Formats: sequence, C-alpha cells, structure tokens
Amino acid sequence: MFDCAVHARRQARDRSWLGSFIAEISIGDQIEATWKRTNPVNPGHYTLWADPDDLLLCIVRIDPVN
Repeated sequence: MFDCAVHARRQARDRSWLGSFIAEISIGDQIEATWKRTNPVNPGHYTLWADPDDLLLCIVRIDPVN
C-alpha cells in the first residue's frame, strides 16, 4: 500500500507484475485494519493487515496504471 497514487503508479510501472490497476481505498471505523510503514528505503510504502473481504468494501476508486 502507498500513501499516494503517484507512488503507487511509479511502483506499478517499474514492476509490471504488480498489475495494471491502482485501487484507492478509504478505511474508516467500519473495519478492523492495521498498517505500518515497513520499508525504510521507500517511506511512502505501508503494509496493511485486514480481512480481504472487508477491504473490498473500502474501495472508492480504481484507475489504470497508464
């Protein structure tokens, strides 16, 4: 997970195996989730732990990488 679309798009372009789309999510109080900055080399990167089905409900936008 990245803190902004610019970082996510850059990673997706550099690593095509990540996929062709970027999903924006909005996590409110409705789900239980934990996130932590886990990559000191890339300060905009976070790891997110949550139930996958709950995360699907948090998607607010999906855009193609290019």
